[in-house]
Amino acid sequence: ELRSILGAPLGAADRSRALDVVRSGEGIASAIATARRFVDDAVAACDSLGDTATVQALRDAPAALLATVMSSARP
Repeated sequence: ELRSILGAPLGAADRSRALDVVRSGEGIASAIATARRFVDDAVAACDSLGDTATVQALRDAPAALLATVMSSARP
């Protein structure tokens, strides 16, 4: 259904329907789960770097970025 809506300029009704289709599927939840795994991987990659303020910033940055993206993406 989404494929039939996209590909041309969208009016308000089509834009609203496209958002409904995207939000009703599993794609958003899957993307969030994948992003969280990447955050976990990035934090784990810092384990061999020691325990300095800089390394802690590197550990904190991925989760902070994800939180920012998540908060700005909410309707």
